Amino acid sequence: MSLLRQTIEADIWGGRRTHAWLIKFLALLFLRRGQRSCIAWLRLAQFFKRRGHIRLARWCVATIERRFGCYFHINAEVGPGINLPHPIGIVVGEGVKIGAGCKLYQHVTLGGRRLGDWRAGNYPQLGDHVVVFCGAAILGSVRVGDGATIGANAVVLDSVPSCQVAVGVPARVVERPGPLAEARITRCTPAPSEPRYDAAARDTTDTGLGSH
Repeated sequence: MSLLRQTIEADIWGGRRTHAWLIKFLALLFLRRGQRSCIAWLRLAQFFKRRGHIRLARWCVATIERRFGCYFHINAEVGPGINLPHPIGIVVGEGVKIGAGCKLYQHVTLGGRRLGDWRAGNYPQLGDHVVVFCGAAILGSVRVGDGATIGANAVVLDSVPSCQVAVGVPARVVERPGPLAEARITRCTPAPSEPRYDAAARDTTDTGLGSH
């Protein structure tokens, strides 16, 4: 439960310790709308999945689909601090891995490039603090580096280096690391003494939800 609290506080309250967090969490689930409610349901689904309660996890995912029109597969890895400014029409496939502090706008798709990719695990991986604007699709076994930005309606079929901007169909890099991108990465990257989000490590150590 402490891992669930840490992740929710990172997602909703920017990592600040919050009194009566469980009551506020339940209010987000049942009394609120918008991105915070969507994220709360996502975290509850992942919590149940990691505890082995698959039916409850699927019920949470179905609730997200019904209330927000978004789909997050229960096996997708979503790092702490996720930001969904407009949680409508977002699709995150089974093998997708999303780092810490990422931002996904409406109608973003993260999934396989071809039919049957789910068998081979060919899904995108997003680093930390990646921004994906509305309507973009990131498909196949590609890596989007830390601090990268994907433009609206782009179709990403190849990896994007850290701190760069990719736009178009198919997407291509149009901006080398600039001061704004570098500032964002410098500001958001943990200090060397702080743990980073590591999906592989988390799978072997978590009993609840993911942490940094």
